[in-house]
Amino acid sequence: MNAPPRSLFVTNLAWISIAVSASYVLLAGLENLAALVVPEAFLPPAALFAGFPESVAWVASHLRELLLGGLALGVVALWASIDLMRRRPWSRIAMIVLLALLIVLLAASVAWQALLYSGVREIVSGVDDTIGATVGAVTIAVQVMVAIVALGTAAVFAWLGWRLTQPAIRAEFHS
Repeated sequence: MNAPPRSLFVTNLAWISIAVSASYVLLAGLENLAALVVPEAFLPPAALFAGFPESVAWVASHLRELLLGGLALGVVALWASIDLMRRRPWSRIAMIVLLALLIVLLAASVAWQALLYSGVREIVSGVDDTIGATVGAVTIAVQVMVAIVALGTAAVFAWLGWRLTQPAIRAEFHS
């Protein structure tokens, strides 16, 4: 029996994912190295986050663990991307799971940034009315743009995940 033809969709997705995840692994590796070399730069004092919501302080106090988790996720994504190119069955499922996880992380980042910017607006509101109004307007504009980009990115990730579930694509991964 002949193997189904290899689609350009999977090949292109694999190459793009390899490029993005390899770049991310390099960046995350450098960030983790910097956290080892200059640990105090990755443990900002708690007083720096006075006035911010507790979630912002939590992220800052767990930055090294989050960086390490990001590196691990990047390595898994790179491995899955390489095996996606090889049409390994597990890699298709892993890619779908990774895309779903990235959608969740995008939503969480939008929510987290909303908390961060609310803290910024609260801090500057007591300084000067003009500065408070300007910073408030800018942070709201940034939040809207972040939400639009996140929504668009999530839609692309959802479409990619959906495409990976289609019968013709699934058939490429059965040897």
